[in-house]
Amino acid sequence: MSTNDIPRIMVFEPTWDEFKDFPKYVAFMESQGAHKAGLAKVVPPPEWIARKRGYDDLDDFNVIISKPIFQVTTGGKGLFQQFVVVTKPLTVNQFSKLANSARYRTPEHSNYEDLERKFWRNITYISPIYGAGVSGSLTDTDQDYFNISRLGTVLDYVKEDYGIEIGGINTVYLYFGMWKTSFAWHTEDMDLYSINYLHFGAPKTWYSVPPEQGRKFEEVADLYFQATYENCNAFLRHKMTLISPDILKEHGVPVNKITQKANEIVITFPFGYHAGFNHGFNCAETTNFATKRWIEYGKHASQCACYENVVKISMDCFVKRFQPDRYQEWLAGTDYGQHPELPFNTTSPSSSALSLDVERKPKSFRECNPDLDYDAIERNPYVPKDVKKAINESVSSVDADDVDDTSELCLSSFKTVKELLAYIDDGTDKEGQDDFERRRKKRKLDPEYDDDWQC
Repeated sequence: MSTNDIPRIMVFEPTWDEFKDFPKYVAFMESQGAHKAGLAKVVPPPEWIARKRGYDDLDDFNVIISKPIFQVTTGGKGLFQQFVVVTKPLTVNQFSKLANSARYRTPEHSNYEDLERKFWRNITYISPIYGAGVSGSLTDTDQDYFNISRLGTVLDYVKEDYGIEIGGINTVYLYFGMWKTSFAWHTEDMDLYSINYLHFGAPKTWYSVPPEQGRKFEEVADLYFQATYENCNAFLRHKMTLISPDILKEHGVPVNKITQKANEIVITFPFGYHAGFNHGFNCAETTNFATKRWIEYGKHASQCACYENVVKISMDCFVKRFQPDRYQEWLAGTDYGQHPELPFNTTSPSSSALSLDVERKPKSFRECNPDLDYDAIERNPYVPKDVKKAINESVSSVDADDVDDTSELCLSSFKTVKELLAYIDDGTDKEGQDDFERRRKKRKLDPEYDDDWQC
């Protein structure tokens, strides 16, 4: 594929009238070829306001980040794996103070490219805290257009037919980011669409691979993480793998890049691999959605069998409604068809393979992720001792419920950021704090020093 043939990320600026019908506008975007790049950006019209009272009063959000996560990253030379450690609850105000503290704030940079370079060079240094997966919305309930809480797409049939809600899939999540918090390479669960609105704060950098190059991307990931691939051929569903765009391009995988700013929307399309990182303190609201075009993607979506809590959606209701002539074949497991991006894979999984309840034998954390550098984890001062012990004992998973969740402390008034850091870190990473202080002093003495020690 020549450079000229690579689908580029498109940016749309709808009029107020165009913006009023979400499913119709997504269809229009696809009629222009937006889905071929894997994601697209939408700049809302000036008449659209998500939250009339604004964002100045962080305490007004009525949201608690009940399980913030440390993102622990290991690896080097453009190949990384990431896992999370749940820490203690925070208010949004407390999280913002941490995000803007000397330890976690965005480094000085000349432009987006400079900041991107710093991200990849310092990705394993100082584990950032992500306020990820917070149930709730900041959008006004009376906002009838592009309201992420009620987009009115065919995914609504999951709740309608089964009476179930799946967090972040057919409900809304908030994500409070800080510098260097990231999202690993993945497609959405069941290869659904997603929508991400950046309410306020620092931008996000997004990377995307065109869906038609999705299999080639997977082959590169399989090559570099062979042990994990042999354990689970859908290991990218673990959402732990970060590969730099430079490495992907060396293997002929085209990668697009775009910056999302506050009050902008990013939409990802089925089987569009994407990854990215936050430039600093911000807040995004997101959920998944579906169209009729997605159904064949959903029927062919890869499945991970490593963990118990894997998101699976029965495709029965979608096949019955939108492909009635194929419904009996689907039930019988004889529905043959082509993956929209992988024509050589001609068999749709049977209905039974995509049922909502599938018995799974849980695997240990080590079994699920054999390519992780466990020696580096053991040396990492940001990983609590109880988590290291759990990993070493090969428990089925590092359970968030095992963390000391003293939520009443969340509402305490910390007079200084130092007290807040002590509350979060719980005294487990003195070595890391000493290292941070040493590096900060060096930056003051040497303006050329960039912390790029790992490359």
